[in-house]
Amino acid sequence: MKTNISYIIFSLLALFTACTDDDSLDTLSAEQRQLIGRAVNFDASIADAFSTRATYVNDGSFNEGDIITIYRQYSEDGKTFADTKDYRVYNFHAKTVAGTNIQINTEWKVMVGKKGYDPEREEGERLFIQTEADSLTWDNGNTVRFRAWGMSNLSGCLSSTAIIDNFYPDFTVSNWVTASGPTNGIPLSMRHLGCRIMVSPYGGNELLKVELSTDPKDYQRKDNADTPEDDKNDKLPNGESNNGEPVEEILTAEKAAAGVRAVYEKMCMPGGVDFDYGLRAMSNEAKESLKNSEGKYLINGIETEEVQAKMIAFSRCSAEDIKTNAVRPGFVNNNGYRYLITIPHDMSSNNAGERLTLPPYTRFRVYLRDINNGDDHNNPDAESEYHLISLSDIKDANGNKLFEAGMPMIAGYSYNLTVGYDYEGFKIIADNNFSWKEISDSKDAGKNDGTIAESQSPYKWWKDAIQKAIDNVASQSYNPDFHISNATEFLEFVNLVNGTTAPSGGLPYQLVQKEVVITDSEGNKKTEKRWFKTDPQGNVTDEEVSETDAEKDGFIFYSEYRPRIGDNPERIDRVYLKGPYSFYSALVKTKFKVTIDNDIDLDDVPLATIGADKTTPFLGILDGNCHTLRNIYMKNGYLFDNIGIPNDEYPDDAAYGAVVSNMILKSEHNLCVVNKGQKVRLIGLALRAPSTKAAFAEELTGALADNFLVGCINEGDAKDGLVGKATGLTMYGCMQTATGIDGGALLGQYAEGKTNEFFAPAKSPVTWGNFMCNFYDIDRSPKAVAVGGQKYEYEQQQYIRGLKTYMMKAKDDNLVSRKDEWNKITNAEQRKGFYGLAPWKAMNYAIERYNTGSPNGSLYPCKFWFEVDSRTGFDNRYPFFTSTKPTIEGSWNVLNAVN
Repeated sequence: MKTNISYIIFSLLALFTACTDDDSLDTLSAEQRQLIGRAVNFDASIADAFSTRATYVNDGSFNEGDIITIYRQYSEDGKTFADTKDYRVYNFHAKTVAGTNIQINTEWKVMVGKKGYDPEREEGERLFIQTEADSLTWDNGNTVRFRAWGMSNLSGCLSSTAIIDNFYPDFTVSNWVTASGPTNGIPLSMRHLGCRIMVSPYGGNELLKVELSTDPKDYQRKDNADTPEDDKNDKLPNGESNNGEPVEEILTAEKAAAGVRAVYEKMCMPGGVDFDYGLRAMSNEAKESLKNSEGKYLINGIETEEVQAKMIAFSRCSAEDIKTNAVRPGFVNNNGYRYLITIPHDMSSNNAGERLTLPPYTRFRVYLRDINNGDDHNNPDAESEYHLISLSDIKDANGNKLFEAGMPMIAGYSYNLTVGYDYEGFKIIADNNFSWKEISDSKDAGKNDGTIAESQSPYKWWKDAIQKAIDNVASQSYNPDFHISNATEFLEFVNLVNGTTAPSGGLPYQLVQKEVVITDSEGNKKTEKRWFKTDPQGNVTDEEVSETDAEKDGFIFYSEYRPRIGDNPERIDRVYLKGPYSFYSALVKTKFKVTIDNDIDLDDVPLATIGADKTTPFLGILDGNCHTLRNIYMKNGYLFDNIGIPNDEYPDDAAYGAVVSNMILKSEHNLCVVNKGQKVRLIGLALRAPSTKAAFAEELTGALADNFLVGCINEGDAKDGLVGKATGLTMYGCMQTATGIDGGALLGQYAEGKTNEFFAPAKSPVTWGNFMCNFYDIDRSPKAVAVGGQKYEYEQQQYIRGLKTYMMKAKDDNLVSRKDEWNKITNAEQRKGFYGLAPWKAMNYAIERYNTGSPNGSLYPCKFWFEVDSRTGFDNRYPFFTSTKPTIEGSWNVLNAVN
């Protein structure tokens, strides 16, 4: 769903230029020397949704009173960082004005009275009370690194008088950012660590409270009945049978409640941040330490060392301790909404890190304020005792159940349930956009009406390209060049491939061309072809129809080029669309190219998947020309369902295959680029979307040199690898950044009957293979391997790397230059630190090798290249796309790199 979210990064600004270890302070300019030691400042700017923190007020600013704690560590040798952390606590002071779109300047200030830590002070004074003069400062040329964790002050929940019952436990954390000052700027990108369930009211309704139910009586009810008598009739039996079904085959109310309770007792309220393991859980001991003399649990002070030391760390306690000593998350009130934020995984030592999932039969109690005093109960406040929401009953706008497999708790996910009375009674609507997004005062403001505008000249872009190719056929081969420039034309492209160009219900009749003899104004007779209707039995009638009139009924006429075949001469036929148009011509054995000329916003309109049926495959070339398709919503989660797989209509070998290239794809709905494909080239694609499947292709068939994945990066989420499974595949210069993958991050698995034919590691000396320069993030997916089920040890020159996040984002190389030096490094963890060429360099080298060294590259080049932030060069962003080709240096040749 399209949202107007503002994403914020903090920049530690000191306007320096980078210097090497050999640089001396004497070589710096006077301006640079003046800046050394200046206090760290913060700046807010727009950044990408997949790496930053969303804010919660409509002008896009941070909440006044937000708190972040920033840590700094020193490195004496430029590589190894001391364990001692220097930190300060900062507060956002800018005033926000509700409902006005004002520019918020950065107003982060040290929190006077809060404790900071300075390891360089005398022992006993290192933990000190901050004053206005305290700030983190730069060191003269030393290598330092920064990291931060933050808390949201939504609705003032961190104020000095706020109590824990209104605490909004939204914790964010950044990666370490390393700097060898003097330097330019270092953004700290904050990301969410918790999972949020939000309940919002329909307009005209007011929430009193929301509860997660573990009470068996709520699981006896088949529905949300409104009267006690109806409740009695709707109770599920716990006796001998249920409509003839044996009792052991049904889920009893007690079992359902126990199943939900078992998950709830593992859910923990976030209480702090552990840089090594993510979130800490709020413990009863920590909660008690926040209790004041009046018996109130004040949240102010939660970030202090004393309170954080009492939090529950990851995998340190047994399941029983988590059950009894951890504070459970609950729905708290903020701005009329109810939010539950939980640690998304099991914190216990028994099942450490296991994802928590609420069962599909989970129920929530929703209490609404009584606004008409018209109900048959004695509660003066609530509109009925309470209403029940069952996950298994919640559907999306298309009627599909959203939580048939339950509700998985995922870091950064936000489930939004809207409840209340509407014109047609009590309703529950789930927003299946799971981004952590801004909450607008008007939920439906700017909402799309679910349609894409119709063209005043339907399919003109398509018909014009065909006619132009026919006009030029005398001087060149017939090869239409199609161009799409807006959402309307993209929808027409989908309809052409799927054979759904006809109006709803199909064409009202069929037409046949007949030759008729006509007499012109001078009395000359000549023959013309005219259109005539057929009757239901297919017989031609005498009812003539002009193309203009037929087009009003949904017919699409165009000219079809037929080349000379044997004794049959070249000719042009006038025809109309009767089915799918695959963008491949069996007549000239040519794949036609469709180019996207502009960025296109599809406005979250539900669309049918391209090539939705095996009888309607896409067999052409779709080139995004370095443009973006945003707000994509494909109904079944695939951009292409069947691609490159011909049917009986296209029996020749030339029909096989298709190309999708040079596009950035953005969506907040589940999206995988290809479901099933054969001889598919996926070139220069960036996917920024969640996916419950693979990122770029679920299943590819064909030989080794048939399928290509080149220069592709997944910046969303995925259940499987970049490719799910394949019978043959070449992969160059790709990156996987998804979280939660426990199998193959690059290739999920070999297809049946394959073992290691195409992704086997090369042997020394390394030559250019078909699986080169590909990376995946082992911080985000620590259980992942390159290929599912295979634990290969790749040679260093192949650059098949499972790297930590900061290495994936690195601007500069970190390699050992000689093989004998590399062999001396025997510690596995130490070897991992020498990641070799910066990933963006290795990937660009692979793209260049593909573009210039293969027939595929010359026919279907990758127009995108990878770039890192030239302003900073530190680990703040994954490599991102640019259409400007970098200078490929000889040192980027991975075959010559040792590690």
